[in-house]
Amino acid sequence: DGKYVGYYNAMTDAAFSVGEYWPDDGDWADKIGAWITDTGKTINSTAGKQSRAFDFVLKQKMNYAFGWTKSGSDVYEDGVTPSGDYWNMALLADNSTLMRSNPSAAVTFVDNHDTGSTQQHWELSWFDVPAAYAFILTHPGMPCVASQHYFAEDGWQYRGGETVPGTTKTMKEHIDYLIQLRKEVGIEYDEKNALEVLVEDDEYKYVAKIAGTKGEIIVKIGGDSYIPTGDGYTGNYPIYNGTNFAIWQKGVKPAEANLIITASDDWLWGGNAELFAWVWGGEYGDGTWVKATGSSMTINLTVMNDATGLLFVRCVNGTTTPDWDIKSGDESGRIYNKSPDVYIEKGKTEYTVDKFTEYK
Repeated sequence: DGKYVGYYNAMTDAAFSVGEYWPDDGDWADKIGAWITDTGKTINSTAGKQSRAFDFVLKQKMNYAFGWTKSGSDVYEDGVTPSGDYWNMALLADNSTLMRSNPSAAVTFVDNHDTGSTQQHWELSWFDVPAAYAFILTHPGMPCVASQHYFAEDGWQYRGGETVPGTTKTMKEHIDYLIQLRKEVGIEYDEKNALEVLVEDDEYKYVAKIAGTKGEIIVKIGGDSYIPTGDGYTGNYPIYNGTNFAIWQKGVKPAEANLIITASDDWLWGGNAELFAWVWGGEYGDGTWVKATGSSMTINLTVMNDATGLLFVRCVNGTTTPDWDIKSGDESGRIYNKSPDVYIEKGKTEYTVDKFTEYK
């Protein structure tokens, strides 16, 4: 019972206390909120010292927003089938989460030793874990990181060394970057009014502005494109972005832009081709080659933010510099296919390309 935890906290002068209360049924927000309130009750004339609680309400909303998996079962306890593609970003703005209703008492998390790790009772779809950290590490509440998401140790559950989709960072580097950004902006865990949701009634994206003591950011979660406007944001590129997330910092204009391009087919041919972009405009002049990276149908490309256009070419495996003049054979530099032109819009980072056509 919460009152005994509060009494223990008071008698031991606990510096930090968090309760793990995962209700079986009913209104989770009301039950967890009541438990937190109970930690302040008086026992033996001693007022309880309030505890925080893990925000299982937010965990529930994130699972239904992104999708989840469950080890050893095709059906979750409430009769809902686990899925990797629920995709409803509006749930991230739900007011019933502790992060929104009582951020000073909220300890936010993506997964823990029960929901994820080796037990996988209620694990967020792995592909969406990086975006979920971009969410909790930039928002109020006291965020915590699962060790299996941070470290790269022996054992399949440790994912810290895996590359975050749409970036060149590992999961560990991704989390480190977000923690450092949180400190740099001065985002406070208990500041309820620091969060302004800009887009919440949208299945495909959630957008919020978060004010810190030393700066301000706008965070987009979801796959739909978004370009912020207003003082310090108009015309800016994100300071950091990847698949299904982007972050802009007020008044900060990065020199480079990380572009994410979705292709209509597997551009790497299962690893049997190299991909380059011919980029033009600004510092690139009439055009120069830039190596592209990625996997399957997602292409990652970092360019100077004054570039105005580009196209992609698929080359012989091992090519270091494509050659427009080589249209046959298997020699290095030969271009197999090219994409249509992509015209870069100021501030936009996500694009699509049609099927590559044969270059001859």
